[in-house]
Amino acid sequence: MIGAALALHQATGEAAYLDDAQAIAAFLVYHQVAPTPLGDVLADAGACTGDCRQFKGIAYRYLAALEEEASDQRTRE
Repeated sequence: MIGAALALHQATGEAAYLDDAQAIAAFLVYHQVAPTPLGDVLADAGACTGDCRQFKGIAYRYLAALEEEASDQRTRE
């Protein structure tokens, strides 16, 4: 969902899509990040079966893309 909102923002320039991506990211980080001795990491908030662990890499990639886009947006303002 973060990736889709970012793509829509980049295609249309509408700030609402960037806001949507940030809201989704905030929810993800609040519910799916856990502290570890090495720092905070994306973790499973419940039972993880099947291929759910592989989706953490995808989530990280879109969180990083969102941070880059938001940083670019702040620079333009």
